Amino acid sequence: MAYLGRKTGNVLPAIFQKHLTGHPKGAAAAWMLNGVLQVLETGLIPGNRNLDNVDPKLRDFKYILYPSHSIQTDGVRAGLLKSFGFGQAGAEILVIHPEYLFGALEDDVFRDYVARRDERQKRTYRYYHEMFTGEMPFVRVKSAAPYTAKQQSDVYLNLLARASYDKGAGSWSFAQPEMARTTPGDVAVTRALTEASKRLGLVTDSRGIGIDVELCSEFPIDDGAFVERNFTEAERTYCRQSSDPLASFCGRLAGKEAVVKAVNGAAGRDVWARGPSGLPPILKEIEILRESGRAPAVRFHGAAETVVENLDIKSIKVAISHSGAYSVSVATVVPEGRE
Repeated sequence: MAYLGRKTGNVLPAIFQKHLTGHPKGAAAAWMLNGVLQVLETGLIPGNRNLDNVDPKLRDFKYILYPSHSIQTDGVRAGLLKSFGFGQAGAEILVIHPEYLFGALEDDVFRDYVARRDERQKRTYRYYHEMFTGEMPFVRVKSAAPYTAKQQSDVYLNLLARASYDKGAGSWSFAQPEMARTTPGDVAVTRALTEASKRLGLVTDSRGIGIDVELCSEFPIDDGAFVERNFTEAERTYCRQSSDPLASFCGRLAGKEAVVKAVNGAAGRDVWARGPSGLPPILKEIEILRESGRAPAVRFHGAAETVVENLDIKSIKVAISHSGAYSVSVATVVPEGRE
């Protein structure tokens, strides 16, 4: 404490609960954590009323206070919980008052949290109200599956089966319309993948293959910074001059991601450094251009070029296909001697 700059007299009140919980392991540690949370909430530090024979050796720790009665403070900022039990097994956790978290939030983020917290409080109040009035038990144990006996096979064998929540009944169930085994989007993606594979003529002994599917409605075409960050000037010009700029941009993005995956497959690991958005920060350095009547060609620049050169990759083929709301791309690293 002296090293950290704490002054003499500015003591750290200690809470020892071994007289209540026994050896501080497992559930006892959880009990103590709950006690720390109560201290942060109320500012009340509990004392050990059995503390009538403090070991004189503890006087050497001049920064620690061993209270024998409770102390009401004007607020506690943090608590350090140490649980140490048999077998030299222990744990330590620092619990900080949530006011510090809320104080670090931007105003709009905090207001959004307050709104969501208010909604959660309403649900909590209703839950307790139903329990106190005897309408529902406090612990609501499920006694039946959310599907009927007739639906059991369909639910187990259908990967697309999804349960929906019934607010009136307060339970989950499987509605028949939601049991469809395929969706129009699935069919469109399958068709686009098949078309892209045919165009590419997938090489079975390829060093690496990458596939990417992009939903065009989610492409931020109006975000100028995103477009400029991920596409070269030549790509932007080509896409904007196309009959469908959104599909063209989305297809190029799918192509770039497919190339990234194909290179990773050839390397056997992820060789691209990724930014906070999840996209490789050098995505712009993977350029996909197309001359009239010819297949898309992949060109590398800067750091991306260094990556493929280090992996001794000579050529990558890419095919882009569009189907409905999706853009699909397949890329393959061409083995040496095959073009």
